[in-house]
Amino acid sequence: MNEIHEYQAEWKAACNILDLEGGGEEKEKGLLPKRRKRAIEKVWRAYDGVATRLRDLVRCSIVFDRVADMGTCLRTILDDGRVSVVEVKNRVAADYDDAASCGYRDIQLKVTVNRGCFDREESGLGLHEHVCEVQLHLKPVYALKNDEGHKRYVQYRNRLAE
Repeated sequence: MNEIHEYQAEWKAACNILDLEGGGEEKEKGLLPKRRKRAIEKVWRAYDGVATRLRDLVRCSIVFDRVADMGTCLRTILDDGRVSVVEVKNRVAADYDDAASCGYRDIQLKVTVNRGCFDREESGLGLHEHVCEVQLHLKPVYALKNDEGHKRYVQYRNRLAE
């Protein structure tokens, strides 16, 4: 699903986005596929063994300085005819119950790349049915997504068996 990462680069170029300082693994973390161990764990804990419900094996992140820029990028993605947005989880909304995410806030989009973006062979493989996750983050909240913050989240998630 290299297409989603190509689109991410275009969405970033079209919007006023933040290039994270320091580069390295943290900058690229959102481009990595979900690790096998976590994918299997999530299928069994959250989806009763139904692997087709796992929708974030391929994912990417975009980080913003300002809410307005996040909104611009969200509109850009929603208007992009190459993808279909199948779900939006707006954890930035004022009425979102932040206890459900340990206070973490972002916007998560589940998208599929439209069939017309693949050649005939790829289209026959059903790649257009694969759901990818696009995460939109604000810099101050994303900064909390460090090793210690993530460890606490994993502990919380494990206690809930999710």
